[in-house]
Amino acid sequence: MLLTISIPSYAIKDGGEVYIFNYPEEASYLGHLAWGFMTDDGKYTYGARDGKPSEMTDNPNGFWFRSGSFDDMINTFTHLQYKSYIKTIIPIPKVDDAIQKTKDLQTVPYDFSTTNCLDATYQIVWAYGADVLPIAESANVWYGNMTSHWGVSTIGL
Repeated sequence: MLLTISIPSYAIKDGGEVYIFNYPEEASYLGHLAWGFMTDDGKYTYGARDGKPSEMTDNPNGFWFRSGSFDDMINTFTHLQYKSYIKTIIPIPKVDDAIQKTKDLQTVPYDFSTTNCLDATYQIVWAYGADVLPIAESANVWYGNMTSHWGVSTIGL
C-alpha cells in the first residue's frame, strides 16, 4: 500500500519561514520580542507576550496572536513600533507544534523574570523547528545572539 502525503508546493520549494521581531527601547532598554511563522496555508501566525493588557488584547498576561498575510504581520509590528526583525527558513517546519505552543501560552501567567516576551518567543520559534540559542539575560542580547547564530541580517521596519 502506497501512502501519499499532500504538501503545499511552496513548503517543498521554500520551507517554512519563522521570524523574531525586536523593539529594543522597551522594558528600560532590555528590549521586547515578538514572533511570527508561516502556516501550511501560506498565511502567518504572529504575536507577542506584552505582560499586561494592551491594544492587542485584554488577556491579563498580555499574550496575543493573530493570523493573516505577510503584509498584515509586518503592518501590525510596524504599527506597534517594533524596529526590526530577523528571519530563517525551516526546511520541514513543525507548524502544528508551533500552533499548539501558541495556544498553550495563552493561559500562562506573566512573570518579568521567567514567563516573559523572550520566553514566549523562544518557545514558539523552537516549537516551529528553528535552531535556537539558550535564553540570554535580556531580549536585546538574545536577539543579537540569534542574529549571529542564524547568520542573517536585521531587517528594519
